[in-house]
Amino acid sequence: MEDIDVDVCSINRRDWICRSRPTSFPIPEFPSLSLFSEEPALRLLNSSNSEVFGLTLRNLQLTTQESLHFYSNAINLYLCRDSKEQVLAAIAAVGRLAEVLRVDEVSPDLSELPREFEKLFALIPKWALSDDEERSELIKDASMRTLKSFVATVDPYIPAINEYLDSFGGKAPPEAATMLGTLAEYCLEAQIQLQNRNG
Repeated sequence: MEDIDVDVCSINRRDWICRSRPTSFPIPEFPSLSLFSEEPALRLLNSSNSEVFGLTLRNLQLTTQESLHFYSNAINLYLCRDSKEQVLAAIAAVGRLAEVLRVDEVSPDLSELPREFEKLFALIPKWALSDDEERSELIKDASMRTLKSFVATVDPYIPAINEYLDSFGGKAPPEAATMLGTLAEYCLEAQIQLQNRNG
């Protein structure tokens, strides 16, 4: 799931993964529901999305055995319902809320990168993942043909990428340069994956 604009929290039951604590924030219209969060301010209750949040809770009608959990990249819903139709309706309600809370991805500004890397620009949004787990999944799921094509495209540029990144010295490189470096790292990981698959 894409990132959502919400603090880590849970409704009706404590989240044991994040060790969230009960808060004193009342949930408008739902005084019987408890709110658990590590954050002092909850963006769910802001005026920009409180209406759809309230509508979601009205549609869900959470029982004492049920709860709704929010993370920066996921929403978990724990249900105890009598029918498949009720479960699907609840999932649909949470799906509508997720759309409202979704943070639209912004395409990276690659205009600062040297023109010599222009052939790599199209690869950066998909392949330059900073999250190690996501990157590992992408490598694992990619076909041999895809990985070979990717490596063949990026590998010749790796010395130039390293030289470009070294040019910043002790200064922090801009985001586009960092993503280019991540692309080079991914290329090396893809090479190792190809070697492993070839036995």
